Amino acid sequence: MTDNDAFAEYPESQEVQRLADLGAQGGWRFAIEHEVEGEQAPSISGVRAWPDGSADLLVVLNYTIALARRTNPAGGIVWRHGPAGLGDVVDSLLELVPPDDPRAPKRVIGAGPNMWTSG
Repeated sequence: MTDNDAFAEYPESQEVQRLADLGAQGGWRFAIEHEVEGEQAPSISGVRAWPDGSADLLVVLNYTIALARRTNPAGGIVWRHGPAGLGDVVDSLLELVPPDDPRAPKRVIGAGPNMWTSG
């Protein structure tokens, strides 16, 4: 079976490939969470820390529910996408320009919880 055959037979594998594409961009750290807000609900989370102190966050609950956001160095949310399907959210992250790009979102649209990222 080729990769294309597998993708045709198991469409969710395309979503996993998109997640791998995102990870291939570099800078992402992924973890599997086994509990969300006290409930047994496995999820995948990823964080990409930027040199200026900004951070991108991805949370994947399943193939149909994922969300992402970017926070500025002060922790304010400047961009978000989702909840939506994993492929849609990953595509939006792949298109999101780095924070130092003049086209990057800068206006704070919400307050984020305190998020610790290791450099």
